[in-house]
Amino acid sequence: MDRKIILGYTVTCIVSFTAGWMANWGWERFVNVDVIGSVGSETDDGDVVQVVNQKMEDGFVYSGELRDGRRHGYGRMVTPKGTVYEGEWIKNRMVSGTMITEKSEYEGQFHVLSPNGYGVMRYKDGSYYRGNWAEGVKTGIGLFVDSLGRQSFGLWTRGVIDASTMTDGTGRRVYGIDLSHHNEIKRWGDLALYVTPEGRVCQNRPDEDYVFQPVSFVYIKATEGATHRDRDYLTNMADAKKHHKARGSYHFMHLTSSSPKEQAENFLDYVGAEKGELPPALDIEVRKQAETIGVAATRQKVLEWLELVEGRLRVRPVIYTSAHMKRDFFESQEFERYDFWVAHYKDDMPDTGSFALWQCTENGCLYGHASVPVDVNIFNGSMKDFSLFIQDNQCEDKLKQ
Repeated sequence: MDRKIILGYTVTCIVSFTAGWMANWGWERFVNVDVIGSVGSETDDGDVVQVVNQKMEDGFVYSGELRDGRRHGYGRMVTPKGTVYEGEWIKNRMVSGTMITEKSEYEGQFHVLSPNGYGVMRYKDGSYYRGNWAEGVKTGIGLFVDSLGRQSFGLWTRGVIDASTMTDGTGRRVYGIDLSHHNEIKRWGDLALYVTPEGRVCQNRPDEDYVFQPVSFVYIKATEGATHRDRDYLTNMADAKKHHKARGSYHFMHLTSSSPKEQAENFLDYVGAEKGELPPALDIEVRKQAETIGVAATRQKVLEWLELVEGRLRVRPVIYTSAHMKRDFFESQEFERYDFWVAHYKDDMPDTGSFALWQCTENGCLYGHASVPVDVNIFNGSMKDFSLFIQDNQCEDKLKQ
């Protein structure tokens, strides 16, 4: 074989092997290494290459994907001042990822190189802001927590919070919502409840005498019966996680159409990838079905579903039901070990024994979503109690065993 051909073939193999090894091991490990070559591929949108420490405009140094000479795809860039940008790029513009400076670290959405959209900024003194941004400035619904733990939640305009919407009592009551495909949330970054200064949830947008309260948790419908799976479940779970909401999944149970085992399997099969932070919940509100089969049969079916799910996830589910149904069907010894989520549409909390969550209205009004009434829930305790509730009720990863 011709020596030139052999030499060319050998060089090609070395470059290809080295670049492939770098890509598999992680290009970020080579941030102090000069460009030794690139791996190219042709796409419909242009040529894509992987580069390491590529000198860009204005002294920027970039490692990652380039398309037709522009940052496009996943990449890491360091400015002459030492600011680090890492994440997804489109045509030289950062769209999502992280920004690290001497004073802060930001994670979220970008426009060009500025926080824009939803994101979290953590400062060196321990304070942080979680909410909306516009061109690098706090703008929209957001929560600021200072270095002493003091909280300010409300509507921000160009970095200044509107005092008329602000609440500093986010630790006193913990609010959440529950969703299915019937409640379409388009602006997750803008989730806030209109609440009176006394803490009552508003059912219509008030003109005055209100404050905003954050939505701290979301229960999301996963399944119903033995076959139905909510079409928005996976999207809702992903959006809730992206926007730092504690998430939980619930199943709507029928008592006469299919067995508890079939319904538990439907639920467990669907929640496999997105178990969330809150314990799973069983929605049992079909009172007419319960009256048809009787108290004993209702209890037996509900317990069977609960035990099957607990056996797989290693966490006790929560039981959602009305205050009246809890009193008439579930005030018995076998249910004492379970937490209850009680629907009780009154201004005063339920007086039906112990409970963890109170659904206080089905017509709550959300900022930015006034035309979409939602179920609003209040945790029975402080924010500290809520954190302990999450900690004590984590699902274990038993689904694939």
